[in-house]
Amino acid sequence: MKMGNTSNIFSVPSEHMPGLIVLGAIGALLLLLLISYEIGKKRSSKWTQFLSGKMSSRPTVEWILAGAMVTSAFVHLAIVPTHWGQSRSLAIMFTADGIGFLIVTAALLLRLPLRLGASVALLLGTGFGYVYYVLSGQESPDPVGIITTGIEIGAVAVLVLHYVLSTLKPGRVMTQAIASVSIASVILGISLANTSAAGANTISNSMKSNMSSSKILLATTSPAGPIQWPLPMGQMEPGMAMVNPNCTQTPTVSQQSAAQSLVNQTVSDVQKYSSLDAAKAAGYIPITPPGRSIVHYINPTYYKTPQTLDPNAIESLVYANTTNGAVLVAAMYAMGPNAIGQTPPVPGGCLTQWHIHTNLCFSNSTGAVVGSTQAGSCRAGSTNRVSQPMMHVWIAPIPGGPLAVDATQQQIMAAANSLPQSGIQNPTA
Repeated sequence: MKMGNTSNIFSVPSEHMPGLIVLGAIGALLLLLLISYEIGKKRSSKWTQFLSGKMSSRPTVEWILAGAMVTSAFVHLAIVPTHWGQSRSLAIMFTADGIGFLIVTAALLLRLPLRLGASVALLLGTGFGYVYYVLSGQESPDPVGIITTGIEIGAVAVLVLHYVLSTLKPGRVMTQAIASVSIASVILGISLANTSAAGANTISNSMKSNMSSSKILLATTSPAGPIQWPLPMGQMEPGMAMVNPNCTQTPTVSQQSAAQSLVNQTVSDVQKYSSLDAAKAAGYIPITPPGRSIVHYINPTYYKTPQTLDPNAIESLVYANTTNGAVLVAAMYAMGPNAIGQTPPVPGGCLTQWHIHTNLCFSNSTGAVVGSTQAGSCRAGSTNRVSQPMMHVWIAPIPGGPLAVDATQQQIMAAANSLPQSGIQNPTA
């Protein structure tokens, strides 16, 4: 699976796709209600008369505010599951935002005190919060964010215009209506344009930065070759996600040096585990089913200790089973169970990125990975849980270099088979 972030402002990242579905569903529902209402009105149906009575019981602008908040609430709540594994704090923020919108909507419909102030504060806070995230480069703009922000800011613009224009003389109703719609459209258009432009500038600057630094190749001792920038993300499989999905900042000189040092030290210290017997003697045990094309081994002692990015205590090893036996293709650092909730270290900046797995099934008895979810569920005797963050250092010629985030099974097998014979005859891992 490709990375969720994108340089195309009209593309929707996978983690925002549920929000797009919600927007589409709400739009379709409103259209259906409108058609049904018009048909019911012609037939003088009771439900149409009831709805008309309810609608006329309070100002139209309050219904607009309520609709905007309900829409924003469901969009934010819809993308909580897709962000939960990537950024727990962001997912919690979306949850709080969605619940907050629903609470304030209820207060608005019940005509509680301060309902309008709370509505405006929440809508503007959320809308301009998104604009800030785009301007600061923490979020790439996409249709879901832009449309939702436009709805939030546009609803407040309509409210303000309603009260400003209501001070005009009663006889100028048509003037008020035309002015209200026109000015609201302009404000909404400016909001959307600024958000889009800010995002486009962020993307443009990022692309320029990447283009200006695209020739960065940092030599390493790994058979995978030099570290590259921009860092290729590789072919991420379904169920994988980046801990930092929008890392585009060009690495500094010190970060480049740190990334080189990490790779070279890791390659040096992991060579002894080219022998599968040596790895087993050091305490490494298979954590994925043995005999498969790619098998992961883990050292429980290293995994449970607090060291992180320590070449002398690499948590996991990755072997590829070739016709000549198991071949070591990567060392893999992993955050341990003692570090749940902690932010992984990134000494190389965006060069040293971590990823997680969201679809793995862990055995309830051994804790080993026994497969992946099927239709969202694990087989009996295993449980799905989000893995701790992990990072590869490849010692086989994987496309993208030694710090490529991931590779396909075909790429890994091809890389393993291309390595020269080491003289070590390993059994199948």
